[in-house]
Amino acid sequence: PSLPPLPPLPASGDASTRFDAHTLDGCRHVFLDVGANVGINHHHLYRYSAPPHQYRHGAMQPLFDEYFGHTKASRRGGVCSVGIEANPHHTAALAQVRQLHWSRGMRVYFQTETAAGARPSTVTFNLQNESKLGRSVHEWGASIYKSSVLSGESAKATVPVIDLARFVREVVLSRTIPPPPPSMASLSLL
Repeated sequence: PSLPPLPPLPASGDASTRFDAHTLDGCRHVFLDVGANVGINHHHLYRYSAPPHQYRHGAMQPLFDEYFGHTKASRRGGVCSVGIEANPHHTAALAQVRQLHWSRGMRVYFQTETAAGARPSTVTFNLQNESKLGRSVHEWGASIYKSSVLSGESAKATVPVIDLARFVREVVLSRTIPPPPPSMASLSLL
């Protein structure tokens, strides 16, 4: 069985998904990326026959292969990915990541301008907007604490915090999971 058709994408530039108990129905597996930044792990998850040297920071690839199957074998079509990212400066980039993968039939979702925590609230954090040691480290990090790593921060953002455990319980674990394909079912009988 294939995944249900993709719902329409939100307006251009809006990467955020409004999740409910059925958003992830049909996803055999879910990759949850808390602190998604600009969505690099989602590119690595769904990479299309790209040589590993093109993903020089792809440390997650062996884990993706182990838990979601090899990319070449299945295109990981039964895997849905969900990213949660608080930094509002990453919203446009995440909208592009979502559009790219949706155009290839991959279900990629982002909850943007939202932090994850133990209970619903809001949080204000410092954004890094300057160079350090002559290198651009624009948007390498954000922190609720002022630190030397984020020296020179000139912007702050206040975003809502979702209860991560509740999100996993009510959205990820409540999804309807399709039965295994016939080839997988026959293998499990051996």
